[in-house]
Amino acid sequence: VRGVANEAWSIVWSGVSARRKREKKQRYQQIWLNFHRLKKEHAIVYKGEENGAMIYELTPHGKKRVYKFLFETLEITPPKHWDGLWHLIMFDIPIEKKKSIRDSFRRKLKELGCYQFQRSVWVHPFPCEAEIQFLKDYHQLDSCVTVVRTKDVPSGRVLYYFKEMLKQSV
Repeated sequence: VRGVANEAWSIVWSGVSARRKREKKQRYQQIWLNFHRLKKEHAIVYKGEENGAMIYELTPHGKKRVYKFLFETLEITPPKHWDGLWHLIMFDIPIEKKKSIRDSFRRKLKELGCYQFQRSVWVHPFPCEAEIQFLKDYHQLDSCVTVVRTKDVPSGRVLYYFKEMLKQSV
């Protein structure tokens, strides 16, 4: 019985091992395909060698693509334990700025899980200063957006909106 079990285990293990090798090879190939695609699209350029390593640099086009990717994948990570502070995101985007920028900023706040307390005041229970700073940089809104931390709950509606999220971090 022991020999049969060991043989069955080795068959299962060799199947798992072969699958892992195949997945590793596929990831490696995908990385190289992406690398060559970025070179072909002039998103990265070769800068030379340093200590035997080839050095590549992002072009302005490449930086735009990275920023767009980061913008699309941006999220606020909930901490294990909530510190009890509320983060009020307030903005006043001048009329000279495009309406599309305002709309995009609001849409992203909603995607990040923020609660719209007023038209230009949004609330989130978790630290989000880095994410909001990224949005400010992305939309070039440096002086138009402020984040304030407070212990006071803005209203019962806000607490109700975040009740499920807070249950996991309290």
